[in-house]
Amino acid sequence: MKSNIEILREKLIDLSNDSDLEMPMYRGWYKAHRKGPTGIGKTFEDLLGKKEDNLQLPDYLGIELKAHESLKNGLITLFTKSPNTPKGANTILRKQYGYVDPESKYDIPVLHSTLCTNKRQYNKKSNHYFEVVNDRNMREIKINVYNNPDQVDSISPNIAWTYESIENSLNKKLKTLAIISSDKKRIDGNIYYKYTGLTVFNSITLQTFLKMVDDSKLFVDLRIGVNHSGKNIGKTHDHGTGFRARFKDLSNYVEKTEIEI
Repeated sequence: MKSNIEILREKLIDLSNDSDLEMPMYRGWYKAHRKGPTGIGKTFEDLLGKKEDNLQLPDYLGIELKAHESLKNGLITLFTKSPNTPKGANTILRKQYGYVDPESKYDIPVLHSTLCTNKRQYNKKSNHYFEVVNDRNMREIKINVYNNPDQVDSISPNIAWTYESIENSLNKKLKTLAIISSDKKRIDGNIYYKYTGLTVFNSITLQTFLKMVDDSKLFVDLRIGVNHSGKNIGKTHDHGTGFRARFKDLSNYVEKTEIEI
């Protein structure tokens, strides 16, 4: 019986032998199904026949898929999860430590920032320092906020992800992570992608994840906005608080397998 990885590999081989273009020189190239940075993943999922969703579950046959054009320095989103303590944590962050977007017609604070773990970083727009730290005593990953770089005590309430919530996401989403390496080319004014390789990471454990936090090898994307219309106007809209890592760092911390296609 074929494994799910073998099924995925065969699908990639099929894609490499077909194309959206008739000329043999463009074999394996497929026109982007969406503009922008998410086009590469959207196109690949469409080719697999997967419907787009926001479920906290693996993408395909129990495998979490990530298609990336450049694997050297690009950040890979492992999973998205808002802090689970206290209730409404992202609303607290946005209202108390956010900033008003000067380009918005609404006088409502938002908060957008990419934070490297275990480092105190300044957000110029909000005029606050943020730090994501691993509190092993409390068994939490915390977001601390400060007024200045040397301040000892955080001014924020206890905003955190519990170890249990992180481990739950890892077990649900990242039992098997497949990174699809890709090329991009503009042909006749349109963007095309070619999917060229497959790297499989097996079982990112909680202890490995925490080690990466301690070693400043993970990033947290805060993308906390507000709804500008509808029944939830003015309320917090979390665009996806994401834990992200570089391919090279994942390779140093998690066992991987390179699979030829």
